[in-house]
Amino acid sequence: VDTTLPNVTLTSPSNGAKIRRYTYFTATANATDNVGVKKVNFYYKGSLKCTDLVAPFSCRIYMPSGPNPAVTARAFD
Repeated sequence: VDTTLPNVTLTSPSNGAKIRRYTYFTATANATDNVGVKKVNFYYKGSLKCTDLVAPFSCRIYMPSGPNPAVTARAFD
């Protein structure tokens, strides 16, 4: 039984990044686990925007309002 949670770090956009409104940006993340990472979900303002199954993990997200994106990532094993 795998009881170790995966570790995920959002690598882009950086904390406090300024992204123009009405444009797309790419969020990227590094994820590790003792067994393996199955997928990484990317969220914008708490809403799921996409899932990536293969490293390097990334997601293209539309920025409807700005200037600071509230992006998070969650890894699954």
